[in-house]
Amino acid sequence: MPLEPKYEEISLTLKKGSTKEGVKVECKTEISADGVNKMLNLSARVAILSTSPVNNGLECNGVVNYFVCYLDSEDKVKKYECSAEFTTTLPSSSKEISKLNVYGRVDKTEADLSGVKLSVGAYVIIEAQTSESQTVNALTGGQSIIADLSEVTMLKSYGQRETVFSLSERFDIDCVVSEVLSQRAEARITAVQCGVGCIIVDGEVHLSAILLQSSDKNDIIRKNKTLPFRAEIDCEDAMPSMTANATVREKSFKTDIAVDEQNGGSTVDAEIVLILSGEAYYSQTYDLATDAFSTSEEVELECEQKEYIEPCEQRSFEQEIIGRAGIDELPVGVSLLACVNENVEIVSTECSDGVNLTGLLTATAFFKDLDGRVFTRKAETPFTCKLQTGFDCSYAYLVRAVAESGKIRMVSATELELSAKVYFTVYPHRNCCIKVVKGVKSLGQKKTDDYALSVYIPTVGESLWSLAKRLNVSPEQVVAINPDLQFPLSGEERIVIYRQLR
Repeated sequence: MPLEPKYEEISLTLKKGSTKEGVKVECKTEISADGVNKMLNLSARVAILSTSPVNNGLECNGVVNYFVCYLDSEDKVKKYECSAEFTTTLPSSSKEISKLNVYGRVDKTEADLSGVKLSVGAYVIIEAQTSESQTVNALTGGQSIIADLSEVTMLKSYGQRETVFSLSERFDIDCVVSEVLSQRAEARITAVQCGVGCIIVDGEVHLSAILLQSSDKNDIIRKNKTLPFRAEIDCEDAMPSMTANATVREKSFKTDIAVDEQNGGSTVDAEIVLILSGEAYYSQTYDLATDAFSTSEEVELECEQKEYIEPCEQRSFEQEIIGRAGIDELPVGVSLLACVNENVEIVSTECSDGVNLTGLLTATAFFKDLDGRVFTRKAETPFTCKLQTGFDCSYAYLVRAVAESGKIRMVSATELELSAKVYFTVYPHRNCCIKVVKGVKSLGQKKTDDYALSVYIPTVGESLWSLAKRLNVSPEQVVAINPDLQFPLSGEERIVIYRQLR
């Protein structure tokens, strides 16, 4: 009977890669440079609009939205908004990307008053987390082949799916708003589950706005609003018994404010557009050969150890970060108006009974002096914290963090207390390895044994598989003829083998 190996194609997700690129994005405003007495605050938000593979990289298209707050020549608080689109290419050696998550953050901003018009710029960091898929042929048996099969259960993905989700909200503010000096929307995921034909994502969008109440008195306040949301990502094969992971990023955010002078209030209409990406996972079990032989032919096996990764359920954490920040000395009698631009940067991560993080919390504080003049101070404080993930150090982690509800308290003329709620999302994955037989080559016919009955003395600790392979019979035949054997063997047994001679 000819040798006919049987193989099964298995798709493996290989180790994740990371690539990032910095790009400077500039925007020229319509503000006359000599009309700016002092810059108060410059904030920028980056939105990734699309990505596409190109030669040796990933082309990324996005937009940076700027909020400019300044004092004009009469020391009045003014604001200006502008945006600039950009395209950059992230270097990548990946030939076949099966999963791609792209994140953008503003590393720093700068204002240039040297020209006729005010120019603003942002140095943007674009980072991509990638995974590759590889298909391997694994031996599962065949004709004239005796295979040592091992059951392997793997978590498989139905593929990355994406959707655009919009939400809007109208809410009232109990004051008259003159200007929106700065605004931001931060989205986070609180839970992910599979439904019938979809991935269900629950989350929150935290809105914050720095508002100028009166242009005469320079009264500045901050208003916060939290909008819960539930979105569905289409995945036709998903079922409630499966698990899923998801990410979210903001595509756009805009507000319109209507002022009711008579009643002393304002109405805010907010619209946020989110991009949600998710994957649903199912368990698949294979019976794969780790070794094989033929009773009729000499064979050569091509074996390979394949490393791959399996995702694990994402975790969400909320922690209050508080620290002290040294600043330039404040004038006597100043009043604190509002905190803006709170941001958290993760500096390092270390696994030790959870995930230990070090990072930097930053924010900007608006003040008003005794003469009613507005000025700002930037504050930053390092922090450490620990996230009890429930996974040991055999897992690898990707951690994302969002800071919200920033607060600043004056401790002294040279020190501020800075605090914020920080929401951490941990995406763990497990590094796995399997051995596959990817090829069986015949080296010719085996010499036929002339004995109809043979008695063998095994070696100490020998297993059923190693014994069968050495005796050139199937494991089932060994057990059928010698039903009293207990494995592993002690070396004192006598193994009987019958063969039918032709």
